[in-house]
Amino acid sequence: MSGAHCRYYWAAWGALPLLAGLMLFSVAKGSVPLSLTQVLGALRLLDVPVSEMIGRIVIDLRVPRTLLAVLAGAVLAIVGGLLQTTTRNDLADPFLFGLSSGASAGAVLVITRFG
Repeated sequence: MSGAHCRYYWAAWGALPLLAGLMLFSVAKGSVPLSLTQVLGALRLLDVPVSEMIGRIVIDLRVPRTLLAVLAGAVLAIVGGLLQTTTRNDLADPFLFGLSSGASAGAVLVITRFG
């Protein structure tokens, strides 16, 4: 690998532990604050007893929310990269082609028609 590609490669791999830590933080914080050991116990990564309620909160509510947020962020990053690549413009954004205005018009149409 060349120097620039190698640097990006290691930066991407270095960001994964940061992402995992932020995901654990996201699962732990909420209206019912949980400790890291409770979260890891509910995920069966630690052999600590957790109550049924904490298990349900973590597995049924917070993990899907966190995974959906990470997935949405990844998809938005990919789409932004594709937009900048296809236009060959590093400063390209959705307003360049009127995509945001079209999305707003579509939302208004759906709300007035069906909402």
